[in-house]
Amino acid sequence: MWIHSFAHGRTVYELKLNAAAVRAAIERADENTVVKLFIELAMAADLDDDEVENLRNLAAERTGINRRTITGMLKAALAKKAAQRVQEMRARRLAERQDSRPVIQVPRFDAPWLPQVETINDVLGRSIAPEPPARDIDGTASRARKLAVPGMHAFARAKQDKPATVLPAPEQWLLHQMNEIEVAEMIERYIDYVDENGCSVHLPTIFVRHYVSRDDGMLPTVVAIATLPVVLGNGSLLAPDGLDRVRGIIFKIQKELRAVLPRGEHCTEAAVREAMRFLCDDWLCDVATDYTGKCTLIAAALTVIERSLLPDRPAFFVTAGRRGGGKTTTLVMLIMAVTGIWPAAAAWSTNEEERRKALLSYFLSGVSYMLWDNIPRGSQISCPHIEKSCTAAYYSDRRLGVSEMVATAASAIHFFTGNNIGPSGDLASRSLHIRLAVDRPDPENRAFRHPDPIDWTESHRAEILRALYTVLLGNPMLNGSTRQSHA
Repeated sequence: MWIHSFAHGRTVYELKLNAAAVRAAIERADENTVVKLFIELAMAADLDDDEVENLRNLAAERTGINRRTITGMLKAALAKKAAQRVQEMRARRLAERQDSRPVIQVPRFDAPWLPQVETINDVLGRSIAPEPPARDIDGTASRARKLAVPGMHAFARAKQDKPATVLPAPEQWLLHQMNEIEVAEMIERYIDYVDENGCSVHLPTIFVRHYVSRDDGMLPTVVAIATLPVVLGNGSLLAPDGLDRVRGIIFKIQKELRAVLPRGEHCTEAAVREAMRFLCDDWLCDVATDYTGKCTLIAAALTVIERSLLPDRPAFFVTAGRRGGGKTTTLVMLIMAVTGIWPAAAAWSTNEEERRKALLSYFLSGVSYMLWDNIPRGSQISCPHIEKSCTAAYYSDRRLGVSEMVATAASAIHFFTGNNIGPSGDLASRSLHIRLAVDRPDPENRAFRHPDPIDWTESHRAEILRALYTVLLGNPMLNGSTRQSHA
């Protein structure tokens, strides 16, 4: 019996029998129903252990049944009632549950691996999220994450020959290999593991560790991150929201950026001509190079945009005969226009082994470019690892510290900057050269059309990108009959 009182702040009272009431009921009952009545009332009444024992003895005296037998019957009834209560709680929890995750019984610690892996693959593989669970080329669970690249530093401004403080590299979208904790949380976002009582629990770590790296191909593969749309060979604009499962590219495109890009049918010959005029005469007007050099810079920007689709990718050298020619400013303008963030540079090492380690680390992170600076004057650059990465879709090497080969996409574009530097060996045929030339001893004091070209680039980034995509979409080699935009 319940009393629902609205007095004194609304209280609910539960009325239960005491020992005296139970004793009176047993004494009045028929001998054939005494034990049954005792068990029913003992489970419902408010009794302590001594009272239960006394009432059990009374029931034994009245019926002649052994006391241990009655105790066993009471324990069995209590266990049955407890199990029934658990079932009712589980049913109520399921009825009230608004979680869309599938409910799966948590495995024992010694349960077989494969059934659990198949279950996780089945649930995660059916995800229709824009960025579903994915793995990199090497089979390790990976995701897109915005962070600074280890080993890189902020590219110095043009007026800072040797800055006093080396700033950390700016954050950018990178591919991040997930650890056990991150994989456990990812699985928990998709599966609700429950124990025997229906309570949510986490998947044991041994199963998570087993799932971190696999090559079963059940999850989509991610190889690169793009912050800009990519123009396909048929003239269509590839710009989905999230992962393109066919090509393995995660797209992180700003909504505002989508609105400023041109449509293919508007990229006529006249529009391309005007776009080139704007890029050369307005954007790159202060870059001290000829028309060929400016076209090469435009080609470098387009190469960074299209890098994920290119089987071969050239390296770009921006050089000058002396300091102050604008090498740093030029590269900052180019990279800020394409990526929207201040460039991060990697220090050039004369040690081939150090370069090899750095290359693998940057490729695994999925960077869009590698800007090599601090190159000694007059150096002739030749590196077999960089040369290999320019002509291969994938790059493989031994992981640092272990005897294990790893593979990754090699879509990053190499930029080199320095005074009187150049490519040599095989890199000479895989590079494009932008030479900055000034005819005065103080080139930094020459007249500039834009007092701050970097600031101008940042404030006119929408117009620059619109012109770059006009050139891309206006390519006469594209199949114009199928040209369209894909969201």
